Amino acid sequence: MKEQYYALTLDDYALPGIASGDKQYFGTLGEIASLINSLKADEKLSKDHGCLIDAFDKFCSGDTEVTHYVAYNQHRLLQPVNLIATFEHEMRDYTWEHKNIYGFPYYMRFKSAKVKHYWFQAENNYFRCLSADVVGLQYKNTCGEWLNRDDDYWGFPNIIINEPPHTRTQLAVQEKVFRSIDELQNDDENFEPGIDINFTEFCNDIFGDG
Repeated sequence: MKEQYYALTLDDYALPGIASGDKQYFGTLGEIASLINSLKADEKLSKDHGCLIDAFDKFCSGDTEVTHYVAYNQHRLLQPVNLIATFEHEMRDYTWEHKNIYGFPYYMRFKSAKVKHYWFQAENNYFRCLSADVVGLQYKNTCGEWLNRDDDYWGFPNIIINEPPHTRTQLAVQEKVFRSIDELQNDDENFEPGIDINFTEFCNDIFGDG
């Protein structure tokens, strides 16, 4: 029996300060609980995200329709999604360019990574998502020096966990959106690991709106 996955709607930190919006993350109830517990364990984060924590506690107590405020609007906390397929692979010595929300590039690299891709259906919405455990993540500064990105993350708190030399996601992030189930299935069947891969939302939870 497949484990149930959910879409969790949170504030999107990778937007300009004058804007607000939401972003969906994907995981099992246990994975989402790990995120919530990490917020509870930090006094400041627990205070800042008290409404989210309370909503999750209500969900676990049986209120599966519970809502919370995201970007000044009420959203359903957790929406069940249908897991269509998964694929796991490892990557080594990968370099890529990430463009932030303003179009400015960050040059990124890592020594190795374990990546898992998920194909989800959420009612009439279809996604490919990814989670990653990256070793030796670095970015290049304006002087051309490669630097470690340790714990100064500007995305939603604790989505990205730093356990040197590992940088890992607690929940899966969107990688690609499809218009139909046929497009999703075609992507799954023709997926090329290490080539057709998109770390944009992973990086957005590192750099936020910076």
